[in-house]
Amino acid sequence: MFDALDAQSELAGYLFVASNLGQLPKFGPEEMNIGAVVDRQVRMESAIQELTANVNRLTSTHVEPDSRSAQAVQPIMQDIRQQMHDVNTTINQRLDHLNTVCSKLAEAATATVSNSPHTTKPERDKSLNIVMYCWCC
Repeated sequence: MFDALDAQSELAGYLFVASNLGQLPKFGPEEMNIGAVVDRQVRMESAIQELTANVNRLTSTHVEPDSRSAQAVQPIMQDIRQQMHDVNTTINQRLDHLNTVCSKLAEAATATVSNSPHTTKPERDKSLNIVMYCWCC
């Protein structure tokens, strides 16, 4: 409501003052507003109580395997099984492709090493060398 009034410039003539500075939010994340913490804790406790009541209600009622709820869950379970099978198939196909690529790379590396001329002095890779200059003198 205040946002709507402020957007229409209806609050321009009013001055708002905090009556309890302890309830105002702080500027830094390390300084927590105790009022906000208490509100959040109260909401969390009520949510936990509601969840506990729901879990107790669900566990207290025994569902037979041939009941309507089990029949309703069956298509969902089949869909999940199908999706898991599809994911497994995709992962296995990609692993097979990676194994093939690695085998080809290993063969190419072996062929390159066996076809290269043997020299008495091995060449050193200088691509990672660092050259430093000093202009202080």
